[in-house]
Amino acid sequence: MAWIALISHRMRTLLTMLGIIIGITSVVSISAIGEGAKRYVLKDI
Repeated sequence: MAWIALISHRMRTLLTMLGIIIGITSVVSISAIGEGAKRYVLKDI
């Protein structure tokens, strides 16, 4: 039943998946940038 709904609404499914991927990528990127900045600052001390 769920697969039928996903297949019948391809554009909505694609946009939802794209939003999830962008969100996860953003969180990981911001976390990595923050960790890198922290290490850079601590290295200079």
